[in-house]
Amino acid sequence: MRIFLILATIITALLLPQNAGAEVHFEMQYFKTLPILHEGREKPLSSFADIMLRQFSGREKLQNMNSSQWLAAALFDPQSAANVPVFTVPDKTLITKLKLDSAQDLYSYAQIQPALKAIRDEALPLFSKEETALTGQEKTLLRLYENTALFTALLRSFTALLPLDLSLPPAYQDQIDGALNFTELLKVEKQLEQDLTGIITRKGRDPSKYTPRELAIAKASFHLQTLRAGAQDNELLRIIPVQWEDSKDQWATPWTIMLQGQGGPGAAFLLSQWTDLAGAYRQNDAPRWKTISEDILEETLLQNPQSLNIKRLKIEQLYRAVHPYTLIITLYGLSIFAATFLLFKQPTARLLRLAPTLLALTGIVLHIVTLTARIYILQRPPVGTLYESILFVTLICAALGILLQRARTSFIPLITGTGTAAALLICAPVFKPDGDSLEVLAAVLNTNFWLTVHVLCITAGYGVCILAAMFAHSGLYISGFKHNKELSKKLRQNVYRTSIAALLLTAIGTALGGIWADQSWGRFWGWDPKENGALLIVLWLIWVQHGRISKHLSSIGFMAMSAALNIIVAISWFGVNLLNVGLHSYGFTSGLAGGLIAFCIAEIALITFLYIAAKKQECAA
Repeated sequence: MRIFLILATIITALLLPQNAGAEVHFEMQYFKTLPILHEGREKPLSSFADIMLRQFSGREKLQNMNSSQWLAAALFDPQSAANVPVFTVPDKTLITKLKLDSAQDLYSYAQIQPALKAIRDEALPLFSKEETALTGQEKTLLRLYENTALFTALLRSFTALLPLDLSLPPAYQDQIDGALNFTELLKVEKQLEQDLTGIITRKGRDPSKYTPRELAIAKASFHLQTLRAGAQDNELLRIIPVQWEDSKDQWATPWTIMLQGQGGPGAAFLLSQWTDLAGAYRQNDAPRWKTISEDILEETLLQNPQSLNIKRLKIEQLYRAVHPYTLIITLYGLSIFAATFLLFKQPTARLLRLAPTLLALTGIVLHIVTLTARIYILQRPPVGTLYESILFVTLICAALGILLQRARTSFIPLITGTGTAAALLICAPVFKPDGDSLEVLAAVLNTNFWLTVHVLCITAGYGVCILAAMFAHSGLYISGFKHNKELSKKLRQNVYRTSIAALLLTAIGTALGGIWADQSWGRFWGWDPKENGALLIVLWLIWVQHGRISKHLSSIGFMAMSAALNIIVAISWFGVNLLNVGLHSYGFTSGLAGGLIAFCIAEIALITFLYIAAKKQECAA
């Protein structure tokens, strides 16, 4: 597959249509809401633009335009878009190798494409190498080739409907209605081929021997072939719903409509509206642009009333625009700061005493609203991927911290719950998918019932386990350094209660997973790494509880082993994904091993240190 990407990238430079108009402000309200089928689901164009721009540049907006404005330029004025700096090259050595200006943060397609073409002979062998054998620079280079090929497809995705900068001989021009574009050029395709064949037969392939008329014929024929090449396998811009009975819920690109005739009268009408929209953009007609954008949105919704939901499109736009998890982290952080302050100073004003709880509750409400929005957008439970599981686990941690908080007592449960949630949310972007974080699940996973009863249950168990472990850390610290027996006792009670709840959730969740596996794959238990990880958590919790009851573990030993639950959960939750085998291999995460090992070592060192300190204090007492 990669070899086709590189060949597409180094193809003869595009003859892109130009737009010489002055810059004007286009209202993007309706344009960015227009639906597109991308990566298996319908989403607003603004989401598609965000994903594309982030893939190329690592950013969601450029210095002088947002992603929707950039996408409009790429579709309707590809010549100018090719000169907009949008590609990031994170490797300084590679920048030197490509002979690019190291002072730039981003590079344009017009800069990158010739630079990559110059080293194509060196790059070609890399596409046949195993990924594990590639160096970091080679991976960056391949990613740059693939991004450039994707950008090429984006620039070409609408060229079927854009006016061409060509001059045809009068005999051809008389057959053209209106502006010359690909559609009109198709009318004279056979005549062009016949005439060009005759020219080559008489004069060969040397253009210097051609008359101006013959050059115009050769140029038009070459341009037509170039446009056709750009249409090959270009399924990027699926903006036209197909209405045929056997193709319902499918979407087509402008190229598919043009070359294969799919879609019927409704698709043809929509295509004409998109052509008018391109014309309004290129003519800098902002009022007409806004009107046509609104008309296209209404027509698309009218043609696909069952599948499309305008509220869902707008909620997704709001979700991406607000960046809710940044706000949630901020609220949790403010709650921690306020609670920590109140640990040392008790104000008389009741509102100030309630501030940590109110801030945490506000964060939790926003967290719930955000997860609800994801559920509404994706029409499934919010725990289908590793990244999504972190978002759900953090809600469990924060909510339990509030529930275990009591009036006129220490803020330790609140600080522990919101602190754990904030820390995990800060780490969450590491596990965020490269493309769209609102992912469509693999068919084998896309079962709402089992996602709800099994995955939610086991993921909630992860959250309660982590909170129990963090309470245990707090308890060891209080026992070793603060000498507060009353608070230490309360924290032990919290650890006991949360660990029992964690055992219940993980045990039930693991059993439900077996039932799902039996119904889907015909076997209840197959010693899959993820199954083993879940079983390890259950066994660890049972062992710790039995050790506490049988007195084989002292109160401090119970706290230390409960604190080690963080390590067990990390191995089960993240570690088994490193193996990339079994029924859960879809969750494979590369580049995680070093961080996981470092975390486990740090946890062992910290728990050992806190255990020794608490034990010394116990002996001294």
